[in-house]
Amino acid sequence: MSSSLLTESPPLPERSRDAGVDFSYGQAKDFDHILHQLGACRWSGTTTPLRAHVKSSGPSRLAEFAPGGANWFENVYFLDQERMLHHVAVASRGEPAPALEYRMVTGGATIVWVRHWWVASEGDRANLEGGRVHGFVQIIDERKELEAECIRISERERHHIGQELHDDMCQILAGVSCMLEVFGRRVKTTLPDLAPKVKELVTEVNAGMARARSLAHTLVPSRLVALGLRGALVELARQAGTLRGVTITTDLGSAPMPLQSEEILHLYRIAQEAIGNAVKHGQATRIALKLQLRDGGLSLTICDNGSGLTPDTQQTPGIGLDIMKHRAFEIGADFTICAGEDGGTVVRVDFPGVILKTCSRRIRL
Repeated sequence: MSSSLLTESPPLPERSRDAGVDFSYGQAKDFDHILHQLGACRWSGTTTPLRAHVKSSGPSRLAEFAPGGANWFENVYFLDQERMLHHVAVASRGEPAPALEYRMVTGGATIVWVRHWWVASEGDRANLEGGRVHGFVQIIDERKELEAECIRISERERHHIGQELHDDMCQILAGVSCMLEVFGRRVKTTLPDLAPKVKELVTEVNAGMARARSLAHTLVPSRLVALGLRGALVELARQAGTLRGVTITTDLGSAPMPLQSEEILHLYRIAQEAIGNAVKHGQATRIALKLQLRDGGLSLTICDNGSGLTPDTQQTPGIGLDIMKHRAFEIGADFTICAGEDGGTVVRVDFPGVILKTCSRRIRL
């Protein structure tokens, strides 16, 4: 569809209240020009019927959603529809709704990431029967690509550190262990009282080498992929339980899981981050990892008995939580985090069944 649908939109009336903002025609033109420079545009819709369009000139990639074009709601990426509609329902009641990032599927079957702000004027709050919703949308593909590149850089650095640990540190510790064993045999005959201490040193060095090797394996992506998702999660539970001093239980099932290497890696990193957050921020002592197939889809759940989510965490999530969300979105999964029924925190990643069954036809970001 031509971008002229946006650039040749009908003239604004003398006073405009599109997108819940009350301003004059001249102010509207200036405002729309600024939005255009930011890759954004005004947006307006109704909940009855469920229909929305962009309402001002904006990015050409959103041109098909201009008035008379495609219905915005019908093109929200299926994994993001529930969250987006929840925000629409909140905004339509005149209640404050936080900005939301989600994906749109354009007519060319490409994914466009947008950030959506919801706004309402006092007049809208006084007349909500029509379920009108206003806001602004901005394309954020570039930012999402930068986030993805940051994750790729992080993985490369992890790989480098893991190899250094394995090829350098572990070899040094192995050499020290051998020298101590030789020294111990000599001490045994000349200074028998020191022999137990030397043996204890050998044991400690070997334990340190085993921990370094285990850490190296969790840092190297190829190692994690070779283990498969179940094997990688078992290794994670064993290592995290030892290093962090917590009890980690696993319920990973046995059914085959047709996952690609990047999916295994992202799911592993999400679980790793969730465990780290549970111990560091929630002071959890027990953590449960659960992996199951249901309705043809896959679900990974990490539950803990920690202090749970704080109001500050819910309002201003940290970078770790943002990275977990981005990792889930990168592989086309849905990410949720909430308080557990008996306290603590529950982190969950869901693959819908259609993704597992049609891997080769998946839309990639």
